[in-house]
Amino acid sequence: MKDYSQILELIKLSPSVKLLDVTSHADELSELLAQHLMDVGGRLDLALYPGEHIIPQYDFVKASQSKDYKSPFRALPRDYATVFMRDILDKHAFNERILKIAYTTLLNASEIVVIQDKTSMTQEAIEELLEKLDFRAVNTIEMFDDAYVCVAKKMHMWGNGL
Repeated sequence: MKDYSQILELIKLSPSVKLLDVTSHADELSELLAQHLMDVGGRLDLALYPGEHIIPQYDFVKASQSKDYKSPFRALPRDYATVFMRDILDKHAFNERILKIAYTTLLNASEIVVIQDKTSMTQEAIEELLEKLDFRAVNTIEMFDDAYVCVAKKMHMWGNGL
């Protein structure tokens, strides 16, 4: 099991905080995110793409399934404090489109956390894609040997951050 403690530190906890996990494999990180939200009355939404999933069994966890890697996930504008995208950018046929959805669904001054297998995309490709879509302060954190963890912000009054 990976040590996800640094990932949990990225989340700004506040009452009723909402997180979105867009993934092809809901797993122990999904469970840890749910447990992390428990004491603040938060909510975890899962946008699940084809793959194996272990969905946390809490009443504040909601899951929706996308039928394939061409479909967008559904999310309301300015609804989430943090969006996680895990091993999805390389698989989705329209990765810019789903990043635009992630951008729109984030609250201003909120973060996207991209966790991507190192064998599927380069760090530079992930960072360039995020910057192209108006995410700011793109930073890669060395956490795992087998995956990149890139964090970026949606900034108010920058790019599309209205």
